[in-house]
Amino acid sequence: MSQSCDFPINIDTTEKAENCNMYCDYKYEYNDSSCVVYNFGQMLKIKYDLKSDGTVSQAFLNKKKYNVSGIQVFQPSRNTYKGSRADIEVIISHEGDNKEQLLVSIPFVVSAGSSSSSNLKSGGMILDNIINEFTKQSAGRSANQNEGYQININNFNLNNFIPNTPYYFFNIGTSSCKQSNIVFDMLKSGQTISQTAVDKLNAALVKNRVQNFYPAITKQTLYVNSNGPNFQGKATDDKIYIDCQPTGEEGK
Repeated sequence: MSQSCDFPINIDTTEKAENCNMYCDYKYEYNDSSCVVYNFGQMLKIKYDLKSDGTVSQAFLNKKKYNVSGIQVFQPSRNTYKGSRADIEVIISHEGDNKEQLLVSIPFVVSAGSSSSSNLKSGGMILDNIINEFTKQSAGRSANQNEGYQININNFNLNNFIPNTPYYFFNIGTSSCKQSNIVFDMLKSGQTISQTAVDKLNAALVKNRVQNFYPAITKQTLYVNSNGPNFQGKATDDKIYIDCQPTGEEGK
């Protein structure tokens, strides 16, 4: 994410959001990847392999093609949810044609029964293992964004992270930023993480990062996709994508 594209928001599930099923259709089919982790101080950044050297797209927003440019892991979340921050937030950054960005934000929370990784869903278990192995390798070392840690882990595939639930959508369209955003709900997405992983990540990152590194929450017009991702097929299915754009101030 470039500095000009830092627009964290508050997801207020009590506010009514217009439906955007026709023009915020997110499909994906990610691939297995190696896992190299960098500590940027305010977050972890994970490098993700392209699919077929970038010749096959990993995600679609309507008919627009995107590839993963990186994964950020924040503790606590950058976005807020009804005014509160999630325990951890994974933000998958994609880049498409003309440098357009697509961000997919997934909140993780510690919940009853997830004090250890044994009770987590696949995405939570993988993230838990990544954090545990990273903190083990980097113990006693200060944050250094140029120092990558190779994490040997099975099933590192973003397909395991994306919730099969409705999601929120908003667009940023400024002279310096063209960005589409998909944000999953903190409760309905059902993504959990262990308290141990949260504590280890908190210790590995710099202190006071929310005050020093996190941009202020902005107000954006939110829409909701009630279908969820990969509605009626995966990204590689040979289907017609309808690229509808909202008109008017409220997207009607």
